[in-house]
Amino acid sequence: MNFTTAAIHCAIDEDDNVIVDPEYDEVDECLIFTRTQKPKRSSKFKADFTFVFDSINKSMIAVHTNGRFTLHQYREAEKLCRQASQNIFDFYCELTKKYSTVI
Repeated sequence: MNFTTAAIHCAIDEDDNVIVDPEYDEVDECLIFTRTQKPKRSSKFKADFTFVFDSINKSMIAVHTNGRFTLHQYREAEKLCRQASQNIFDFYCELTKKYSTVI
């Protein structure tokens, strides 16, 4: 394994605010399945994103999106998620220092 990864989820609400790591309840209500199992958008979020970044170059290695959004909203979500991923990588580092005798 050359690097670790961090996945960050965010959503765009009705007021076009980007919410990083929305509450589980909010995400759970984001998609509502009808009896025909076709997803129907809830009014809670316009769109949601999951970005995955690597720990070495902080490059995006995967993204999953749902909903409608502008390019500007996508870039804002990516920027905020990239910043949030640093917290995850810092956590990994602290955890490794705490439990590793080699490092």
